[in-house]
Amino acid sequence: MDTIEKALRKEAEARGESPPTKSKATNQPQQSAKVITKDTLVRANKAVEKPTAPVEKSPPVNAQSRRVTSKSVEPESKNRLPAGSPITLNESVLRSRNIIVPNEERSLAKEQYRHIKRSILGKAFTQNNTAKGKFSNLVMVTSTEPKEGKTFTAINLAMSIALEPDRKILLVDADVVQPSFYSVLDIEPSLGIVDYLSRDDVPFESILHKTNVKNLSMVLSGSRHHLTNELLASDSMKRLMNELATRYHDRIVLLDTPPLCHTTEAAILASLVGQVIVVVEEGKTTQKHLKEALSLVGSHPDVSLLMNKCSSAKEGSYYGYY
Repeated sequence: MDTIEKALRKEAEARGESPPTKSKATNQPQQSAKVITKDTLVRANKAVEKPTAPVEKSPPVNAQSRRVTSKSVEPESKNRLPAGSPITLNESVLRSRNIIVPNEERSLAKEQYRHIKRSILGKAFTQNNTAKGKFSNLVMVTSTEPKEGKTFTAINLAMSIALEPDRKILLVDADVVQPSFYSVLDIEPSLGIVDYLSRDDVPFESILHKTNVKNLSMVLSGSRHHLTNELLASDSMKRLMNELATRYHDRIVLLDTPPLCHTTEAAILASLVGQVIVVVEEGKTTQKHLKEALSLVGSHPDVSLLMNKCSSAKEGSYYGYY
């Protein structure tokens, strides 16, 4: 009895019918062979199979197993830098965006920021580097409105300070409302300061990134969050800023923050730092917006203005006290 005939017999027996008899051999192929399909064989085999116990499904994974607090949000992008991994800054990208490249010779940008950083470093590392309880090595860069050059200024200032042989610079993307480091520096997102402040399972070491630029480390903004104002005003943020200011005697902590006139986060951060730099753009920043911005930091003991795209200055920029 061949395989096909056995399958037909099993199927007939399962339906309670008499099994088909074997037909005589002829020169023509049997008609029944034409209607035998894979499904027929499967049905026949299934008809005599013993029932099996149902497969038990695995229980769902507990969504709270990661100990994420109620303020946390999951990362927006799956293509993220591993926690605490080094960041490689591409020199071609830096040059194309007029950002200082450490190993290149003299350039206009280098000379501009050499003048600017001297005053900042002088105040940060004097014998008494506190002003009304604020550490002068904590420096924030802001502006009155978006797109006036604050991020460009913060990155170039950090690059210039990194050239100092006896200084280290920690550059923080504290513009948690509209972070720009990812696009300007062409780097992948990563856990950042928002994750550190909102999650119990994110230590500071996991958001601190060394770079291929000597003396330069970075902290990125991290995940978006609807309570960034409250997170930046929290005791955790105050403790973090105090620790960063005092742990290393040779470090400047430079924060790129949101514009003063657009959010409340910048004013909160101003209360935590020792130096505030307000970037204004010649021909764009209005007197009204500048007055409004300065009123928000008017009680701060150390506020300076940095004019971007300055045509009247010989070197294209001007830095001075407010």
